[in-house]
Amino acid sequence: MSPRIFTLLFTMVLVFGGIGGCSSGGDGLEDAANSENSFPPGDNDPLDTDDDDGQQSAELDEVVVTVEATDKMVASWQRSLYRLLSPSPAYAFRGLSPVSVIDLDVVQLDTSLNPVVSPSVSIAHTYRANNDGTYTIAFNAGIYRPTQIDIFIRARLENGETLWAPLTSGTARINVASTLLVESFLNRARANNIGLSSLAPCGESMGCENQFEARYLIWLNLVSMVQEFDITIPDDLNIEATKAFLSERIDFANALNDGLAAVVDTQYHDAISKEPNFDNLLNTFEFGLNTIYFNMGLSQFDPDSEVNNGSVIFNASSTSVEQILNDGSTEYTYPALSEASFTTILNIHSLFGELPYQRRSITTAGDLTVEFNSPLGFDVNSFGSKSTSSFAAVDGSISFPQLPFQTITARETETPTGWLTNPFFLHYYGDDDRNFMYSAPLTTGSVYELEKQGSSTFQRLRQLEATNNFSYLINLKTDEENTFNLGEASKNKQYGTIKFSQQLSNSNPTTVEAHTSLWTIDNGFVTDDQPASVFGDFYSGWQISRNPDKSVTPLTQIPAQTLQHEMSPEETINYDVDLKVQVHLQAGRVSLASDSGLTGEGAMNLNGDSFALTITGPGSRRGIIHGIKLDNETFSLSNATFKLQGHAFYMYDNKNDITSFNGSELSFSSDGIATLNLERTYVEQVIDNNTVTQLKLKQPISPSPTAVVLDDNNKFQLNFGTINGAPLTLQGFVGEEGTVLMMLLRHGDALGLVYGFRDRMLPRS
Repeated sequence: MSPRIFTLLFTMVLVFGGIGGCSSGGDGLEDAANSENSFPPGDNDPLDTDDDDGQQSAELDEVVVTVEATDKMVASWQRSLYRLLSPSPAYAFRGLSPVSVIDLDVVQLDTSLNPVVSPSVSIAHTYRANNDGTYTIAFNAGIYRPTQIDIFIRARLENGETLWAPLTSGTARINVASTLLVESFLNRARANNIGLSSLAPCGESMGCENQFEARYLIWLNLVSMVQEFDITIPDDLNIEATKAFLSERIDFANALNDGLAAVVDTQYHDAISKEPNFDNLLNTFEFGLNTIYFNMGLSQFDPDSEVNNGSVIFNASSTSVEQILNDGSTEYTYPALSEASFTTILNIHSLFGELPYQRRSITTAGDLTVEFNSPLGFDVNSFGSKSTSSFAAVDGSISFPQLPFQTITARETETPTGWLTNPFFLHYYGDDDRNFMYSAPLTTGSVYELEKQGSSTFQRLRQLEATNNFSYLINLKTDEENTFNLGEASKNKQYGTIKFSQQLSNSNPTTVEAHTSLWTIDNGFVTDDQPASVFGDFYSGWQISRNPDKSVTPLTQIPAQTLQHEMSPEETINYDVDLKVQVHLQAGRVSLASDSGLTGEGAMNLNGDSFALTITGPGSRRGIIHGIKLDNETFSLSNATFKLQGHAFYMYDNKNDITSFNGSELSFSSDGIATLNLERTYVEQVIDNNTVTQLKLKQPISPSPTAVVLDDNNKFQLNFGTINGAPLTLQGFVGEEGTVLMMLLRHGDALGLVYGFRDRMLPRS
């Protein structure tokens, strides 16, 4: 394929991806959603969100380069305070300013960071300085910007030090993050014995064995991703110490490593290579999924203060939003995910969505007094991110970078609040027909107090919270034909369900509960039962809580009970642009009501094999219920490997701990033995001094294998004995045709909800 055709192809891919990702949230979420970079740090000029980034544009044969450092950095490699700000590249690395270089060139590198003597692509060029402090690299006549993963920009500073950046577009930012990305990428390729030439375009022969096109699209997003973190760097670090600091930041390191794995390691199921067929761009296939979202988190309040102002425990859950517009009509926004797919020389999946949610919190001040939902309240927020390309891997997952938009709540008040989520890689697991897509991401972010300086201009005043979010995302396919029937979808089915919830209050600050139940749904009437089981207490409830005196009531079993609920179908009301009317659809949304005070909002997929709801009450309890159909046919777990995602809330005498098990693995042998390899990332809230740590890693551990106990209704229980002084038990259900494990975790005074996603070993395209 010629470079010109390849460049044209990727331009079209990015344009179509951008169209798919434009999600402003409409007037109904105007206070929260804003796809522009909305609040720069306080040490910079305020940003008018109606303006573009003002960067100089480049022709197809040019690159506009900004080399970033501080005066101290140029002189002695002592780092001044700077911040990386999401999402606009124009506001990465705050506090840095453009610096002069003694040389700027484009090189092709091998995996040892050595320039290739005879490059495989024409890169002859010159460069010039611009009046705004940037530089423009201009390729010689007839040469377009290279679209190869092994082409980089090298900047030599006046003190002789060198910084690197990938050459991927008409603009480039060269700084410590881009240098760390380049070095990490080359090190990983070298460690895996992958020559960079194998990741280059396939040429005229096509049939690219290394799926270059897919890897390059992910590489483009990874290059942007590493620039968009909100991180403060200590000002006493030299360049090597700064790279070490970033590498030790768990959120940054996870995003970098997940991205490199997607570019270098992952084998793709549907990333095909063939002759370009641009006609397929007119046949974009799009379908939707209803989203159910719940998270728990810990954050340090006022982290930049010289005194300890307290810490925050919070949770959040998805919600639908109604908004009266200026013309008197009502707009409805629902938590949803859409996927657009089209084929050129590869199958591209572009996922985007709108996720309105509400957060509840308790803030424990430095003097240990407790405030409920203060100071941020119940404002409806909205999560959204730039649309990025993704591809189905051979294990059945779809992994792609999330570059979240910043949002602002209480926009019209004197004290708006800015919300920022750092970039992360989202690992969804689902079936080929997208009946379901599940994930349990771990993310970090910041909450800022803002000052409004104009109709669309905001400035940071201070950081209110440094957040750690342990989330669940359940997406269930919608019925776009308006034929969903709850009675028919759930007819003659039983569901294994897990209810996982958290209650925050002034009296008992934190209570966590988890229940396993057997549900039957008869025309909307739900029997929520906890019958006797071959496992004894399999169907049961469990609770841990922290008391007003800060002591812990240890893990306690809740007696089995039978409850009655009512599940009802709920309309999805959309505006039909062509007909200019609102249409009422039965697309799979459902609600739940109960005499016990429990209410829920969620969805069931079209085939009735899975449902999920965010739940409220009784009291201030919030959580999630997920039910999967139990098949009479027992699914074999023999020789199966499952990748785990999920989290648990731990309570100790002097601390709370939320732990993520993402990256862990559970495998089963042919003779019924289960082996667990635990990878654990956690954050602590220390009770006595009321501080919250940054993310940390626990030592990986592999407990002794245990026998699998699996009954004929796809229930199972695994008892792994004592780990870190407490017994670990996983119990749950096998569902989704044997590809998903849904498990309640008990470990000492800890409860959690963990999923296992089977390696489907799909053929590689």
